[in-house]
Amino acid sequence: MAYDHKKSLRTLTDEQFSDGTTVDGSRIDDALGESVEHFNSIPEGDVSTRFTKTQYIFGYQPACFTGTPNSSAGGGTSIRFEAMPGTVEGTTFPWNFITNNRNTSAQVGPTDYGKASTPTAGFQNKWRIKGTNYSPIPASGVQEVSNEGGWGSAPWEDDWADTSGNPTASQRQAASNYQFAWSHSWVFDSPVIFDSVCVFLRTDAPTDLILPNPSNTFGYYDAPFEYLDEPGDRHQTNCVSLHLSVDNEFAKEERDLNDVEFIFQDRWLDGYKVNPFMTGQRVAYYDMLPNSPEYAGGNGTGLHGRLIRFRDLNIPIRKGARVRLSIVVPWFEQLLNEYGVGLDSQGLAAQNLRYKYMDWDAVTSPSGREPMYGFSVNGSINVLEPVGY
Repeated sequence: MAYDHKKSLRTLTDEQFSDGTTVDGSRIDDALGESVEHFNSIPEGDVSTRFTKTQYIFGYQPACFTGTPNSSAGGGTSIRFEAMPGTVEGTTFPWNFITNNRNTSAQVGPTDYGKASTPTAGFQNKWRIKGTNYSPIPASGVQEVSNEGGWGSAPWEDDWADTSGNPTASQRQAASNYQFAWSHSWVFDSPVIFDSVCVFLRTDAPTDLILPNPSNTFGYYDAPFEYLDEPGDRHQTNCVSLHLSVDNEFAKEERDLNDVEFIFQDRWLDGYKVNPFMTGQRVAYYDMLPNSPEYAGGNGTGLHGRLIRFRDLNIPIRKGARVRLSIVVPWFEQLLNEYGVGLDSQGLAAQNLRYKYMDWDAVTSPSGREPMYGFSVNGSINVLEPVGY
C-alpha cells in the first residue's frame, strides 16, 4: 500500500484533542491562536517550493593583435604595422594555463623579467581544473597534450623580454603543448538548481581546409573545427571541453577538492554545427555606428561555429557555493609546414588572422596560431532560484 502522508495536528498547535479529554473554550482559543500564527508564517516545508529562472550571460571577442604604426616603412604613402617585443601578439587573457609549474610562472624582477620561476612555498594548485584529458585521434601528425616543459620558443621569449625595442621581433610560437582555460565563477546566496548551459563558439568565415586562402579578408574568426592529417584524411575537432565544478566549502582555493558536476569532453564537434552551409554571398557588416575612423568596410557570410547546449541538468547547488564554469582548449607546438594550418591546432586556428591587418607580412606579422583567436565565445547558464527564500 502506498504511503499517504497526512499533516499532523501538532504542526499547527500544541493542544491535544482526542477521545477522553476535556474540550473547553480556552483550549480551543489557544489552538486557533497558534494556528493563526502558523499560517501567518508558513514554514518552507509546508508548501511546494516554487522557482524562478535566472539567466547569466557571458561572452567576449578576442582582441588579438596590436602593432606599432610606422609610416616610413611603407615609403611614406601607407602605414605599416611592425612588431615590437611583447606587444604585437595580444594578451591571451582571459585564457590561462590549466596547470601551475615553473614554466607557466614568471619572475617580474628588473633583471630576471619573464624567466621561469617557482614560489618559495611551491605551487598550491598544480592543476586548476579537473578532468581535462581527452583521446587524440590516432592519425598521423596528430599531437598529444603534455602540459609540461618550457612553453614559449626561445627566440620569442628572448625578444619579448628585450626592453630595448626590436621592430622585427620573432613570432610567438609554442615550444610545448599546454591546455588553456577561460573560467567564470558565481556565488549563490540561496540554494539553486543548475538547469542548463549554452556555449557558442562563433565564427563568421570558416577557412577552406583544402585550399587556405591568404587573401581571404572576409570575416574575422575563421576556425574550421576540423583538420586534415598527413595522408589527407579529414577529422573533426574533439579537444574542446566544458567543465562545471563547485568549490569545496572548507578549502575554496584548493582545486583538487572541487566537486565536478558536469563535463563536456572528448566529443567530435561536427554534431554541434551552426549554419554549416556557406551562403555563397558575402554581405557587408558593421561593428558599430558611427564607424571608427579606420573602418574601411567588411564582408562576411553570417554566423557559423559550434553550439554546445545541455538542458534539464537538474544539478542542486548548495547555499553559499561558488560555482566555476570553464572552457578548455589546447595550444600545440608548430611542427609541420605543409599540413600545419589546421593539423597543429586540431582545427582551432586557421593561421589567416595576420592577413586581416594592413601591410603585415610573413616576417613582422604574428603567426596567427593562437587557438583562442579563431572564434568568439558567447554563452549563458540558467539557474532556478527559490521564490521568497
